[in-house]
Amino acid sequence: MKYLEYKETRQHGTPDFPYAYYHITKTHPRYNMVHHWHTQYEIIYMIDGSFNVMINGEEYLIKKDEALFVAGGMMHGGMPDEAEYECLVFEPDAFLRRSMMQGERSAELISNVRRPAPDVLNKNNSAKALVEKIFSELRSKKEGYRLIVQGAVMQLFGELARVEADGAAVKNKRRIKSLKNALAYIEEHYSEQIALDDIAAASGMNSRYLCRVFREMTHKTPVDYLNYYRIECACEQIASTDDSMTDIALGCGFCDLSYFIKVFKRYKGITPSEYGKHL
Repeated sequence: MKYLEYKETRQHGTPDFPYAYYHITKTHPRYNMVHHWHTQYEIIYMIDGSFNVMINGEEYLIKKDEALFVAGGMMHGGMPDEAEYECLVFEPDAFLRRSMMQGERSAELISNVRRPAPDVLNKNNSAKALVEKIFSELRSKKEGYRLIVQGAVMQLFGELARVEADGAAVKNKRRIKSLKNALAYIEEHYSEQIALDDIAAASGMNSRYLCRVFREMTHKTPVDYLNYYRIECACEQIASTDDSMTDIALGCGFCDLSYFIKVFKRYKGITPSEYGKHL
């Protein structure tokens, strides 16, 4: 079972309410956010701690009471630090799309031609208040909360549409595409014995250049990221199955149990068995 698909295909929310709410704490198997992308929009709201998020190779640090807006199609992932945070992953419904398409700036937002700076929600008081309202309603789920969430999301897009775009083209589009190919290959083959050259071939770059791009855009080498991804997959399996540690280790691409335990402890600070007890 895969921890989290690099390009997510799972449904967020329901057809009649395509807004999925997630509350993430340190004990959550998806506490660390592996690099991935999805067509839906996402808002990350920090309850406590901090979160260093990479979006299309650019780094953003969000802290308590701050929020991050991630447009659809953007590659993102990162490492929380003593954090508790909430995520809203949503697909703008047909009514919202039609309403937004009425304005040129709104159309650019919804089609992902441009994007607001991810930290804009911290600087725009109106947008920040809307984010707090959205998550408050999602927590309480009081009567009528769905209508209030949908209305607040529409208001939020209205606030973002007022933000002047900087006009800069998306940086390193070609490198981002190559990195996406590399991550997709890792996601597909992480349970197998794969080498750096295999990942490089999938990305369309040579090994040396791939390592450079990986470091710049994920702060990890390809091999380090592969091990990191395998451990995240293992965490998901420990949390959701009764498989033995040996079966989980082998299924996640590790040659033997002892090496799996060593790598797991390097990333998580505890052994796989201790991790299972914490859950």
